[in-house]
Amino acid sequence: MNKELQVTYAPGHLDIKKFSRMLDSPSQCYKFYWLEAILQLLKDSGDRCFRYEEIIDLMIANAWYTVTMYHLHLGPGRINNEHSDKVEDAVLSLKRAAPSLSETARKQEVIKQLHIYDREVIFAKTELTKNVPYRLLSPFLTVADKKSWYKKERMIELISRTAEKIVLPYTILNADNVLDCRVVVNDQWADWMLMEYPILIDWINFNKVIFLQGRNPEVPGIIYKLEPPYARNLNDIKKLWNSVLDHVEIHDIYSGRLLNEEKYDIDHFVPWSYVAMDEIWNLIPADKSCNTSKNNRLPDWDKYSSVYLEAQYKMYTQIFRNEDIYSLFRKCAKKNLNSQWAIDQLYIPGKQEEEFKGILGTNLKRLYDSAIIQGYGTWKW
Repeated sequence: MNKELQVTYAPGHLDIKKFSRMLDSPSQCYKFYWLEAILQLLKDSGDRCFRYEEIIDLMIANAWYTVTMYHLHLGPGRINNEHSDKVEDAVLSLKRAAPSLSETARKQEVIKQLHIYDREVIFAKTELTKNVPYRLLSPFLTVADKKSWYKKERMIELISRTAEKIVLPYTILNADNVLDCRVVVNDQWADWMLMEYPILIDWINFNKVIFLQGRNPEVPGIIYKLEPPYARNLNDIKKLWNSVLDHVEIHDIYSGRLLNEEKYDIDHFVPWSYVAMDEIWNLIPADKSCNTSKNNRLPDWDKYSSVYLEAQYKMYTQIFRNEDIYSLFRKCAKKNLNSQWAIDQLYIPGKQEEEFKGILGTNLKRLYDSAIIQGYGTWKW
């Protein structure tokens, strides 16, 4: 991915340089989601004309996972106890109206719920019409009065006049109901956008990640948090724990039940949706029902951290006592041991119990506390 737009084809009648400045200096995340939605609608529908509401619905659906599952903030925090980013506010408005809507719901299901709960989300959606449709075109426009950006009729008129002189990416058809206003993508621009679609989406996502990292400085793996989580293969980790269970008894850290090879899941103590990694030191065998109940939450630290560290220490001792277990550990380490502190300090032979637990507990608690700050809830069995 590249922050700068580098396309394979730049037709002379289209001002690609100005287009490449459309994502410059964002104060909120809406530019990324607005342009992304227009590109997706162009590709998926074959149309060139889209209602504001159609675009905004897709913006909210695209941001759904990022906000609800990964707890990322799309703006610089709260102003007067309100979210400063209007896309984030719209997502959370739907989440409050439809609390049972899954964090991994498909985009079409999110859009369906937006229509079902129209009254509850209409204000948040309307707020997104006040600025974003015009601001994205700012490199192509000359606006003498900054207040004009917030005046729908004035901006639509300016865009129309400008389109008489240069080829704009899109123009806007006015309507009494602002959500019924329509974006009309210029045919020449539409053809070019579709030709360069993979590059443009890549460019938008890279700039989006840079922006989101700045708004969520403590959060790891943001690049993996633009889409729903993918299926992860933890078979090698499970083989490692199975081998450990053959040599020592380990009880489920949540329920206290004795674990066996057939009735447990591999659980991320700090949820994957926050850490976006499968590090050995954050993975533990857990009773299936407990793991399902815990879902996307943090286990209560005071209640579960000591038994978690105990189970991890049991595995550690077996790694350096048993050649077969050590071999399985080395295989896992190729993919599942990347944290330098764990490589240099934790998984080396000769650690006493107190020292091992101290190193792991300190680093795990730091990650745990960051997830709490990000908005992750806690859980007890």
